[in-house]
Amino acid sequence: MVESVVSVVVCISSLVGTCFVSSQAGRALLYWLIESLASRGADSKPLVLWLTSGPGCSSVAYGAAEEIGHLRSDGKTLYLNPYAWYNLANLLFLESPAGVCFSYTNTTSDLYKAGDQRTAEDAYTFVGFGGSGTQVGTY
Repeated sequence: MVESVVSVVVCISSLVGTCFVSSQAGRALLYWLIESLASRGADSKPLVLWLTSGPGCSSVAYGAAEEIGHLRSDGKTLYLNPYAWYNLANLLFLESPAGVCFSYTNTTSDLYKAGDQRTAEDAYTFVGFGGSGTQVGTY
């Protein structure tokens, strides 16, 4: 039974999406971009690419939700994290390798070939794609 609902209003500019890193295999990585809250505009701040090590750890579930993200929970409510990294930089959480969280592949054999080399290649492809006119833009 829900006894009460807590409303948290936070003005955060963010973007969530997927990026195909292999159209042939149908392999796509989920990303979440959170723009900096710094007093100078987000476009003048550095970009931190966060890859939670694993294999198979979620950058969103751990990096954003439990480590450097903007919200914290005390078990009853959500509150702003005063030490969140977005106070100083733009944060880009990348779910990698394919198969982690909402990153996926349409080729089952990809899941057996995952490793550091594939992860690095996919991240490299993502960075090149993300900076060339997509919604992620250039930072």
